[in-house]
Amino acid sequence: MYKKKNQVLIWQAGILLLMPLSVYSNGCMSIHTAARAGNVDEVNRQLAWGVNPNTRTFPWYLDTPLHFAAAYGRTEVVKLFLEKGANVNKVNEGGENPLHYATRHLNSMDAQFRMNFSKLFNRMI
Repeated sequence: MYKKKNQVLIWQAGILLLMPLSVYSNGCMSIHTAARAGNVDEVNRQLAWGVNPNTRTFPWYLDTPLHFAAAYGRTEVVKLFLEKGANVNKVNEGGENPLHYATRHLNSMDAQFRMNFSKLFNRMI
């Protein structure tokens, strides 16, 4: 099997997979980690390198980086993903889109913060 630089073979559920080296053991890629941390510079850098903003965690949950940014209230990262074409309607394994994550995790947030998210998603929370 041909293996490119920066890829690793992973044995998962009886299947040998060729995955990018940036995939962590929890199924997240570095763009998911940067989104969760609210690291706008790193997210922007990875998007400039051609990382797909709709990349899913694998093999668990199938969350996109936008799911992570929404769940952790990272408004600047959410805005960046939406500007770069992230799909706000992409659902994960549980049928939840990033807006579901935002509403669940923002229930305890102040009203102004919730309004900012509403504007970003162009919907009411």
